[in-house]
Amino acid sequence: ERMDSFLRGNPGDDDMGKILDDMHGKAGRILKTDFDVRGHRTLERLLNDCSVPFLIGDHEADDTLRRALLEGKWIYFPGLSAKMPGLRYIHADKTCDRVMAYKNPPGLKPVYQVKDGKIVPYEAKAVKTDKSRAKRNRKRNNLKL
Repeated sequence: ERMDSFLRGNPGDDDMGKILDDMHGKAGRILKTDFDVRGHRTLERLLNDCSVPFLIGDHEADDTLRRALLEGKWIYFPGLSAKMPGLRYIHADKTCDRVMAYKNPPGLKPVYQVKDGKIVPYEAKAVKTDKSRAKRNRKRNNLKL
């Protein structure tokens, strides 16, 4: 409005330099807060922007999962990929701006899972491996006469 008024010949109390400086400052603030440079969005901005769906595999991340990833938590996320069923753990790697998927848990770091809309500690259940199954089958097959 002030620029239009100035160009129409009604400068009021403003001079052109002051108007341009004010516009430049506002444009800079908009670029820093609302837009991403050249289409690149940081992982943090993607996770914070709930207006845009954030897909992990074929699943859309809800607010709880987004918040946990932003906090840097490791998440147990079974069924992540039908093509790679071994991937079960996800973590937001902020150094490369990606959510990474892993086959194995992170060692000594705590792992969480989303349950009923809450982030709760994940406790791995004892999974019977192929070796233990084979051992059990051998014992069954060795009949004593």
